[in-house]
Amino acid sequence: EYNVAGIEIENSSDADVHDNVVRYNTGGILVFDLPDLFVPSGKNTRIYNNHIYANNTDNFASKAGTVAFVPAGSGILLLAAKNTEVFGNKIENHNLNSITMASYHVMGLKTRTSLFVT
Repeated sequence: EYNVAGIEIENSSDADVHDNVVRYNTGGILVFDLPDLFVPSGKNTRIYNNHIYANNTDNFASKAGTVAFVPAGSGILLLAAKNTEVFGNKIENHNLNSITMASYHVMGLKTRTSLFVT
């Protein structure tokens, strides 16, 4: 509660996010595949059986980090996340979107590799 990222999965493979209550953050559950990290590519995340609601807190992150791009009112944000499954969740009361999918290209960020949401 009251964080920028409620739950963040970053460059991880085969992660399961389930049976959580995620509320009052800027973004509820974030799945990122960031370039140029030690683990080069994450994939196969499953997000299920969570209650994700009222993640409308203003973003207070440092402008230097990726989470600075998270818009307030995001239930689930998938950024260049490969093979992500979202099912069986209760997602409600977000001021922007329940589920948002984006690529680095859409955000105008430069990367050494081409990463797209699949």
